[in-house]
Amino acid sequence: QSRPGQHRRRASATIKGDDVVDPMTGDELPVFQTNEVKIHVYDLLTQDCAVEMPFLNCNFPLGRCFKAVNDGCNYLGTGAYHVGVEVNGVEYAYGGNNIPGMSGIFTCIPKESPGYELRDTIELGKVHTTKKIWIRIPKVTALSPLSQRVSAAFAKLTEESDTERKNASEASQNAYTYREIETFAEGHTVVHDMAKEYLGSDYDL
Repeated sequence: QSRPGQHRRRASATIKGDDVVDPMTGDELPVFQTNEVKIHVYDLLTQDCAVEMPFLNCNFPLGRCFKAVNDGCNYLGTGAYHVGVEVNGVEYAYGGNNIPGMSGIFTCIPKESPGYELRDTIELGKVHTTKKIWIRIPKVTALSPLSQRVSAAFAKLTEESDTERKNASEASQNAYTYREIETFAEGHTVVHDMAKEYLGSDYDL
């Protein structure tokens, strides 16, 4: 694991206030819909975590010892961490469970992931996330609505053969084409789609 602090400088905000600014030129850009994203980094144990040792009649402060070790590892650029991703005010994280078919992704209050000790927060700012979808659009050569109604009216007056009906169906399909476009991807929807793929029973450190 890399040290969380070293990633902070990579997260450059391109949105200031209500204006979207090109980070290279400083020019204002068109305003896009965005998702507010933060990364919360946790130690794997809370500081008050202790292990009862009956044979010594004491409690071993495992949480404080773990934090001391992780502080040293963090200084060297490594360590053991749990990470939660906050998207638009809701924190999402991943953990294991023993229920078949149950997602490993869970939600919690930001900066309060249960069972972990918050260490740092990395602000990624406002992120414009897109997804690609396919849409059907009429071809330029397609008949106008008026022409289609006139053709349909005449079709009722004549008896069409099966071949003619098939040709008409093919002509109707050929009147449209498909185009791939980019559209805004709402953060919660993206995570909910991921939840179906990341099952808790697949959790493996």
